[in-house]
Amino acid sequence: MKELKIGFIGVNSNLLNGEQNIKIFENSIKLLTEIVKPHQLVYFKEVLVDTPESQEKLTKLIEEWDEIKFDLIIIQSVGFGLGIGPVEIVISQRNVPIVLWALPEPDLKEGIGLKRNSWCGVNMHSAHLNKLGVRYEYIYGLPGQEVELKLKQIIKVFEVIKKLRKSTIGAVGARVPGYYDSNFDELSLRKALGIKFEFFDLAQVFAAFEKISDKEVEDTAKKIYSFKRVNIDDYIKNSTKFYISIKKIIAEYNLSAISVKCWPDLQNMLNIVACSVVSALGDLNIPVSCEGDMLGAASMLLMRYFNNDVTSLVDITDFDFKENSFLIFHCGACPTAMAAKRDRIEHREQSIAATHSGIANEFALKSGNCALLRLREDNDIRGKYKMFFAGGEGIEGANIIRGNTLKIKIKSDLGNFIDTIIKNGFEHHYSFGYGVKKDMLMKFCEWANIETYFV
Repeated sequence: MKELKIGFIGVNSNLLNGEQNIKIFENSIKLLTEIVKPHQLVYFKEVLVDTPESQEKLTKLIEEWDEIKFDLIIIQSVGFGLGIGPVEIVISQRNVPIVLWALPEPDLKEGIGLKRNSWCGVNMHSAHLNKLGVRYEYIYGLPGQEVELKLKQIIKVFEVIKKLRKSTIGAVGARVPGYYDSNFDELSLRKALGIKFEFFDLAQVFAAFEKISDKEVEDTAKKIYSFKRVNIDDYIKNSTKFYISIKKIIAEYNLSAISVKCWPDLQNMLNIVACSVVSALGDLNIPVSCEGDMLGAASMLLMRYFNNDVTSLVDITDFDFKENSFLIFHCGACPTAMAAKRDRIEHREQSIAATHSGIANEFALKSGNCALLRLREDNDIRGKYKMFFAGGEGIEGANIIRGNTLKIKIKSDLGNFIDTIIKNGFEHHYSFGYGVKKDMLMKFCEWANIETYFV
């Protein structure tokens, strides 16, 4: 992904531009230089104040910045003043998000003069930007750990927004029969989040099998079926070819995620299921949704971008009201990186396929801080999206049902959790993963204009 371009300037009144304030501005540049990496920081090294000379510098700066396509601009009110500064910047940089940074007042005690008045300056700037219809963020504090965390969160949100605009999801086959909740509006999603879709017929995947050598199948099977304990030989060759063929499509079209129509075609034509293949691709950190669920793939991609880790698609299958927990399950398609114990992973015949079994990767999911996420379309407003999110603690335990399972205890009321899903029509597939930060995701939804249902 191309780096973000982040601009930074400081504005102040000439009357309040003391040495201490200048030092804070310089420390802010040092902080930003470190935390924006690997992104690019472009800053003006002087504080712009309300003098003719400084305003002339502002004019030259705006001309220089006109040549740069910024993703984000941070404006620090080093103190109160230069009301025209942020206005001129945002007029020249159309539609670029702004972060307004206010600093606390120093040395508050009786009998001293005003030193900074920074928050009041941000108050003025926010009123100006609001009147202009410009979207902005706000932070308050001196350069340090708390402000660093807030800035990192904001930068991460815009990093994900840019990644999504550069992302392509491949749909391998259509949705499976009867799964109407896997339908979606392709162009509305493109407009809302920038995600592009490429569509591939399963016949295109099968046609590539002839070009795959027996040696490549043998070498690949050793890698992806290393936990074989039972006889699954009848399914290995075609499953491995399916894996290799999908990988080649992902590489050729630079796909960020895929959805797969995993039944009934694979069973009827190849005598396999996709579960173990989906699991193996997931271990490569490629989000793969099964059953042709394209918004499920988009949900997984979002989670992957925010937690930088593997993700999987799961169902919610049971509840324990005494324990305030619920059980997640899927057929055996979770990445093996999610296994609670790697020595308990088994490649087995899939347990619930009606006729042809194929291979599933069976194991209990690891415990720890985890979450479910689901993106869905609004029924009434075209191009509007809603997001369900629930965080909890995965409880270590046995693999209750064959496939992949985990019991998750949540802090919120379980009844409200269920009502939120059912009464708002969220689909039955959820992106599952570990270490997703709720606040950061909430901030993303605010900027992406996504209605939130977080429990």
